[in-house]
Amino acid sequence: MAARRPTLQSAMERFVEQAEASSAIALERLTQVPRNAVLALTLLVLALHLPGLLLLPPLDRTEVIYAQTAKQIIESGNATSPSFQTEPKFEKPLPVLWLQAATARVTGAVDQIRGYRIPSLIGTWLAVLFTYLGARHILNPRIAVIGAGLLATMLVVTVQATLAMPEAMMLAATCAAMLAMARIYAADDGAEPMFGTALAFWIALGAGMLVNVLTVPLIAALTAAALVAWDRGRAGWLLRLRPLAGIPLMLAIAAMWPLALWLGGTLDAAIVQWKNEGWHLLLGPQEMKWRVALGLFIVFLLLGLFPAGLLLAPAAVTAWRERASRPVRFLIAWGLPYLVFLEVLTRKTPLYMVQAMLPPMALLFAIWIVRGAESGAHEKRWFRLGTYGWLALVAGLVAALWALPFLLKQMVSPVAIGLGVAVLAAAVFTTSAMLSGRRLGAALGLVVLGVAFNNLTVPVTFAGLKPVWVASEVRAAVDTLKACKPGDVRIAGFKEPSAVFELGTDALTREEGVVYTAWSATEFEAWQQLTDATRIGAPGAVACVAAYDFIHACSHRFTIWARGTPAEFARCPLPARYRCENVPKAPMVGRMCK
Repeated sequence: MAARRPTLQSAMERFVEQAEASSAIALERLTQVPRNAVLALTLLVLALHLPGLLLLPPLDRTEVIYAQTAKQIIESGNATSPSFQTEPKFEKPLPVLWLQAATARVTGAVDQIRGYRIPSLIGTWLAVLFTYLGARHILNPRIAVIGAGLLATMLVVTVQATLAMPEAMMLAATCAAMLAMARIYAADDGAEPMFGTALAFWIALGAGMLVNVLTVPLIAALTAAALVAWDRGRAGWLLRLRPLAGIPLMLAIAAMWPLALWLGGTLDAAIVQWKNEGWHLLLGPQEMKWRVALGLFIVFLLLGLFPAGLLLAPAAVTAWRERASRPVRFLIAWGLPYLVFLEVLTRKTPLYMVQAMLPPMALLFAIWIVRGAESGAHEKRWFRLGTYGWLALVAGLVAALWALPFLLKQMVSPVAIGLGVAVLAAAVFTTSAMLSGRRLGAALGLVVLGVAFNNLTVPVTFAGLKPVWVASEVRAAVDTLKACKPGDVRIAGFKEPSAVFELGTDALTREEGVVYTAWSATEFEAWQQLTDATRIGAPGAVACVAAYDFIHACSHRFTIWARGTPAEFARCPLPARYRCENVPKAPMVGRMCK
């Protein structure tokens, strides 16, 4: 009797089994040589986040305000008077602006947003490495590698690694401080004094205050209070942190910010702004203009865990069963009280706040993968329903990313199709591994999925939606003409910060001496009615740009008026997409911007 041909399901099961065995071998090699683990995690961070950092245009508004403020520090040469155009920005963390300005100058990318994003990539890399190095001591090397790898893939980490904002540096400081604190808490009562670990804790808190003032110390205080309450008053371990020496050290590091302002002669102006606009501006991102709905931070946390959020339910069960373990107890106390604090007391933007809870979640996920106690959990109904629901979510996200270009009358790129197929294949593999109890295989699938999904989303789909990057599209059209005739640019009808960064610090305000003026449709019609166009003569070149303003949900059509003679622009032919006869006057989506 002939042997039965293998079914697709049995082939997938064998593939998952082989991947599980290969993952175990690779993990063993990484744990035996720490520098190999560091190298692997470094390559993972670069694969996940570097393409988006390089290719995504400037994103309004917060990122561009940071980058433009750092850019003006370079232009003015004044490192202690940060401003966006003429508006003082003393609430922005000065050391972060210095780092952004330094990386932009060193890389020669002063006029490119990627130069100002490098500190965010460095901060993410440090957060992942601190998670690995810290977890090696309080858990074990296998959990440390897996947890750090899962942290790198999480959606909120990707966003903050890609954008020129301070959150990634804050995450690095949080990981360093909290895992140093965890090591001291998890040590036996009779353990030798750990002066170096305590020193690292206070240094990290001080660094955290430089980039986000009170957030990192707040998380540490909430964690310590929760642990003391959980341990029924046992607080002797806090003395091993050496607070009498550590607190002055932390404050001395944090004082570098106001000290720099004082030495630069701008401290008084900074204090005036802090008083007038509210001291809360120093505590992190801006308050939301609408009331925070109960549960919003939980929703953002669940979104931020993607794709590793698949592991949340079984990891929570394991964490509760192992709550007697000091490291597990610390990880729970790290995340849960801070989440309650955010839900009850804060009105900050959730996207900028939930990242501090991701490292303990990633390590709890890794604990379940390595030593989860619930045998047969993958056969339970709730487990299977959750896994299939996650698979449906991934499929829906890929479909949405494929459909998004059609909304702007574009075609989905072959690269997007290939990456989407890779995401779906990794999701099916991960689902099969989860339902068969192959946890290492599932972790491998999540990492592969994370790399494919992040690159599909940021550098391919979002960066490929050219029309939504209004200022970048205007700049691309003008840069073509600037090769023949350099000159300043003015833009009318679009006032987002990206216009300032892309077109020049005075692009919104300059009136005289400009060579290029980008008029929105409404502004151009008004200008033609008020101006004797024959007096100034015909332009040397005219370009047009169609764009969609996603912030105001309306379409733009810009006319770029270039001053000069046609002969001056003869050697700079416009690409077809910027020729006015090819740019429709009808809105791309919805209505025209007014």
